Amino acid sequence: MQPLLAAPADLQAFGLTIDSLHLVIVRPPTDTIKDTTVYFNPDSSQVRLAVSLELKAAVETLSVHLTLSAGGVPLFTGSTSVPVSVGVPPSGAAPVSVPLLFTGSGAGVTHLVVSPRDSVIREGDSLRFSVTADAGGVPVTSFYVAWQTSDSLRARVNAFGLVRAPLRRDTVTIIARTLTGARDSTRVTFVPVATAFAIAGGNTQSAVVSTALAQPLRVRVTAGDGLGVKGVSVQFQALGAGGSAVGATLVVTDDSGLAQTAATLGPTAGAQTFQASVTGFAPLLFSETGTPGPISATHSGVTVSTATLASASAATVILLGKDAAGNNVTTGGATVAFSASGGTSTGTLSSVTDKGDGTYTATFIGVLAGTATTIGATINGSTVTTALPQIAVVPGPPSPGASVLTVTSGLVASGASATLTLQARDAAGNKLTTGGATVVFSDSGGTSVGTISATVDHGNGLYTATFTAVTAGTFTTIHATLNGAPVAPPKPTITVVPGNAVTAQSIITVSAPIVVSGASATLTLQGRDAAGNNLTSGGLTVVFNSSGGASTGTIGATTDNGNGTYTATFTGVVAGGAITIGATINGSPVTSTLPTIMVIAGPASVATSLVTVSSGTVASGTAVTLTLQAKDAAGNNLPTGGLTVGFTRAGGTSTGGIGPTTDNGNGTYTAIFTAVLAGTGTTIGATINGQAVTSTLPVISVLPGPASAATSVVTVSNTTVLSSGVVTLTLQAKDAAGNNLPTGGLTVVFTASGGTSTGMIGATTDNSNGTYTG
Repeated sequence: MQPLLAAPADLQAFGLTIDSLHLVIVRPPTDTIKDTTVYFNPDSSQVRLAVSLELKAAVETLSVHLTLSAGGVPLFTGSTSVPVSVGVPPSGAAPVSVPLLFTGSGAGVTHLVVSPRDSVIREGDSLRFSVTADAGGVPVTSFYVAWQTSDSLRARVNAFGLVRAPLRRDTVTIIARTLTGARDSTRVTFVPVATAFAIAGGNTQSAVVSTALAQPLRVRVTAGDGLGVKGVSVQFQALGAGGSAVGATLVVTDDSGLAQTAATLGPTAGAQTFQASVTGFAPLLFSETGTPGPISATHSGVTVSTATLASASAATVILLGKDAAGNNVTTGGATVAFSASGGTSTGTLSSVTDKGDGTYTATFIGVLAGTATTIGATINGSTVTTALPQIAVVPGPPSPGASVLTVTSGLVASGASATLTLQARDAAGNKLTTGGATVVFSDSGGTSVGTISATVDHGNGLYTATFTAVTAGTFTTIHATLNGAPVAPPKPTITVVPGNAVTAQSIITVSAPIVVSGASATLTLQGRDAAGNNLTSGGLTVVFNSSGGASTGTIGATTDNGNGTYTATFTGVVAGGAITIGATINGSPVTSTLPTIMVIAGPASVATSLVTVSSGTVASGTAVTLTLQAKDAAGNNLPTGGLTVGFTRAGGTSTGGIGPTTDNGNGTYTAIFTAVLAGTGTTIGATINGQAVTSTLPVISVLPGPASAATSVVTVSNTTVLSSGVVTLTLQAKDAAGNNLPTGGLTVVFTASGGTSTGMIGATTDNSNGTYTG
């Protein structure tokens, strides 16, 4: 058998020397039949080993395992199957090769990294390189490494990776490798000591703020020979707090001694400074200039000359152009448009003026007052998004031509009031919110009358006065002056209409103060308000009444005429003294002067006129008075004469004569009834203007009058009588008219005279019935 390394290895370069061989022979699968280690001199070029084995067959295939170690550390391992036969191998037979692989520390290393990379060493200085390893990305901490340079005559590296620079400029490659074949290399440059540090480019540039300078900031480090020095660390930085920056803060000079970095200006326009520094040298300063960037809608600002503006006054709207970093733009050329939005204030914006210095202006003229409107702008079509100012338009001075005059009501009841209001407005029609003006209200025209109070200034642009209605009539026009100037039309009007009915002012009238019984008069109530204005509409509850006096009549239901008057009909009944006509309005009595009505008798009525006699009995020969009391149909005594009245009698046996009628001129008519024949009662009647009175008629009974000797009759019961015989003597007492007296009481004495017959007359007997006997 012959061990054979799979990859040739310069073990000496790694500081390794193989000094032992470990042999293990295994009869498959696990029967170890030989396990031996052989040590040998490291300087040996070959090792021969004879091993005797006890075979179980003439030929067996055994598994042979070989390990090569250095100082007891296994480094290479391999195995193979070997056919073994009994006896001595034939002379000249080729040995069986056993491939060995590196299995020591770092056997899995697949990748190396040498650092520092592309380094620089000053003349006479040294630098130790290091190496890291990994196996498929997994770090390996223990492994064998060998160091070498690309030219050991120009520079050498020891087993620890240490390199010392020669006293000359040169460049070599440092190489590190492992027993697995992984390797890495880096360049190292030997340079002299730097003696100069200067700006090589990029100074005094101009660029828009927040943008990169066109040229990098460049410096060069050189040695005494005038050539560049590589590997010098240059520290770049931006000075100040302007926000400028460098692309790389630490840059190492290249082969030419140059180091550079990109630089970005800060956001602030103006001078900006950058610095480059190298240890041992004074810092170098780069003086650059930042110019404003393009105008930015997100950073430019809008301002106004005033936040509060009277209507019709002007404010200046200004856009101050700024770039994205907030730097004032110093040139014009942008398309700027201003706008007003939100709030209720309005105004007009003029065209925009480009000042050419980054500012743009326009004029805002206030129109309508209200809440603040926001002033915005667009720049090249993009909306400005910074905080925007506002303008609140407030009213301008009061204008008589725009101020508005109003009344709370165009119809005012007498006694009531309406508020006259002047809303002061400026020329644009904005309502003023403060007072201080001189306002005087007045009225003219029409027949409506009222009083206007002093003006009240409410301090908020409103001025009021009170119109108190007095006399109703056609409308009157309300006027006002504002600081002496008349307020322009339209002007309101007020029509005074009657107020509520007042009992002290309402008037009752009658169509006639004297009413014939049975006839009628119209009672009228004219509703009036406290000022005496006639009411023109209805709706009241009116009840008429009468009181006092002896006249009577009936009052019909009240009619509401719907025009402020209420009527009822009074029909006369009983004539008498005047009565007072009153009324109530909604239950309250009218207290104004009240009218009266006197009921007088009507035409004589045969049905009610009354015939009377001064006595119902009358002695014959005496007289009684017959009286007709003329009455109208209601039974009222007529107070005057003029009628043709005739008295009559009818019926009964009493008789008498009726004298002519006397018209007493007071509604009574009289005549004398002179009794004649006594008898049963006779009815006394009368005619009025030829019509018989039909009321109840009186009766007169004629009674005998005083006894009359001339008409009384003496009679004898027999005109002849025997002597000593008796006859009755009778006196029938009669009055002058021959009426038999019905009662006694007279003194009657019978006598006898003449002739020759004689006799005796006894005492007279009064029979109490008008006869006397003896």
